[in-house]
Amino acid sequence: MPYDTCSEPICPPHEPTPSVITALLSQACVATNQQVAQRAAGRPATLSGPHLALGVVSHLVEGWQSRLELWRRLRFEPTGPFAPVPISNQAVYERLANHGIDLMQHLFTLVNESLAPTTIATEDRSLAPFAPLVLSMDESVLDTMLRRFPYKEELGHRAPRPLLPPGRIAALFNIRTQQWHRVDVLPDGQANCKVHARALLCGLPAGTLLLFDRGYISFPFFDELTTVGLRWITRASKATGYPVVHAFVQRDDLFDGLVRVGRYRADHAGYTVRLVRFRRHGQWHSYLTNVLDPLLLSAADVIRLYARRWDIELAFRVLQEHLHLHTHWSQDWPVLALQVWASLIVAQVYHALQVAVAAEAGCEVFDVSLALLVRWVPRLLAQGHNPIEVLLRQGRAMGIIRPSRRHPLDLPTVHLEEICWPPGDVCLWLPPRSAHKKAGNKNRKGEKQQKTSNPKTNKTKTNASSPCPS
Repeated sequence: MPYDTCSEPICPPHEPTPSVITALLSQACVATNQQVAQRAAGRPATLSGPHLALGVVSHLVEGWQSRLELWRRLRFEPTGPFAPVPISNQAVYERLANHGIDLMQHLFTLVNESLAPTTIATEDRSLAPFAPLVLSMDESVLDTMLRRFPYKEELGHRAPRPLLPPGRIAALFNIRTQQWHRVDVLPDGQANCKVHARALLCGLPAGTLLLFDRGYISFPFFDELTTVGLRWITRASKATGYPVVHAFVQRDDLFDGLVRVGRYRADHAGYTVRLVRFRRHGQWHSYLTNVLDPLLLSAADVIRLYARRWDIELAFRVLQEHLHLHTHWSQDWPVLALQVWASLIVAQVYHALQVAVAAEAGCEVFDVSLALLVRWVPRLLAQGHNPIEVLLRQGRAMGIIRPSRRHPLDLPTVHLEEICWPPGDVCLWLPPRSAHKKAGNKNRKGEKQQKTSNPKTNKTKTNASSPCPS
């Protein structure tokens, strides 16, 4: 039976002045610890949930080595405001497996609340000022690994274990504040990204601007977003036809106009959208959006905003490479999900530190190297320095603050007199129709195809050319 009583607070600290990251995490954990302390008394205090969560995150900041190192830290060293507790190694592992995910999710929420005043004050409101939020939506699959649990019994006992992704991260990333807005850690690593998209967008305020890639292209999905009042920008698919309804601007290097999504009468979306095609270095780039007014969102803004969709890819890279999420702590899903949440908490603090340093130094956010922050901040913390003060004083000499290597965009310029406005009776909606095409990954057809049995070897063979059973 688990007990959630509070760990004993630490006596006078023996470490140097608390750092920015440690102080923030300790404050969040102390708030959680006070909530736990109000519960009914149980057995004497051993290891509280906030103590364990702070130990995991602090150990990750310093560079995770092993679960045994985490146990040694909790057993023999003070962690923030918590004193060491006499506990066994197995007890720590069982606590991580049974209650680690809930603890890290709660700590993630508290860290977001602590960072909110700072991030809101420094957010970039020049990006789509008409939208309450500008979010980039995407998913990232965890690195493949050998599965320990049963995966497909019909493949046979002697079949080699496949390398499968143990899970995936579905997330919304705030482009203005450079913070994770919502994150869902899911155990199914092979599911299509559109499966969880509707649940991920639940609760967003009307008018929110979403940026997503072509993996989310779906005619019903476009209509649903427009119906609930969400705005979006994505890349146009070359395999889809776009009959022109009205052209705002049409010249050699730019097309901006209203189009329908889908060229066939039996398969098209309901709402009219806007197509922006721009030629750069001899190559055409096409974008779709449901913001139909070119004065509210110009063609240059469409291109600039979609280029910022790449921010979520860089944030995933921080998790995978710089915070070593590609090195799994365990093959058990609860411990693996706990690792993801711990990495997200640390990344959230690093993103806030990047924005704060850029605001104090008077430079762009991407002029501050996030990869070098992850590498150097733990060293500064170990020496008892305030990272922000050191980076403001020596950041440029260290190369942490340097010009960003992002390529400048060649954006088109459209004057107001060039815009040809549509007539008042233009039709912007038609009853949608769907051809009910089968969705899914075409490379996974072998899982549903007919199998023929060999009586001599009693092995199952799959005919790749045989049709699927009805």
